[in-house]
Amino acid sequence: MVMNGMKRAGHRSWAARGAPVAGTHRGDIMSADKRSALMSRIKGSDTKPELALAACLIEKGLKYERHSKDLPGKPDFVFRAVQLAVFVDGDYWHGFRFPLWRHKLSPFWQEKIGKNRLRDRRNFAKLRRQGWKVIRLWEHQIETNVQACADRVQSMVAQLSKSVRSDKRPNHGSHERRADRVAHQLDAVAPRRGIGKLVVRRKTHPDR
Repeated sequence: MVMNGMKRAGHRSWAARGAPVAGTHRGDIMSADKRSALMSRIKGSDTKPELALAACLIEKGLKYERHSKDLPGKPDFVFRAVQLAVFVDGDYWHGFRFPLWRHKLSPFWQEKIGKNRLRDRRNFAKLRRQGWKVIRLWEHQIETNVQACADRVQSMVAQLSKSVRSDKRPNHGSHERRADRVAHQLDAVAPRRGIGKLVVRRKTHPDR
């Protein structure tokens, strides 16, 4: 499903088989003041792709946090119970397939987008070290099929939820084996100390 009312990013015109995009930088036609004014109007959150994905996630009954400041990179969607962070990134600002078209930019923009890409990699690495799963959805993916993107998030939430439930399930067998080992060790030690045989009572479980 293509998003209604969303204009596709015009900078994407990929060459065949992943070859570099044709053309070169034509010179910076924007003054420093004009560039500053332009960048001040760029939204960092609640972009059209984000809002489109949010609508689909709500339809699926998924509950999430937005732009959590306590996590690296302030993920656009956070499913804290299963430690899933979802980022919705613009193709241009976050440099989708950047090596193929960076030569068309001025040194200023090459450095700007290069730093964005480096910051993204660092934030993703920090999250993963903290035990989080990371999903990155690109602007063009949401433009092309926002429902498929929402399905991907829902599938990961379901998968992680099963893992969380499995980790919380008590393992009665392991408790019993541990009690048997302790009893055996105490029985072996007791005769040497002249205190007779010791009895270790296993903990009973209400659901057994």
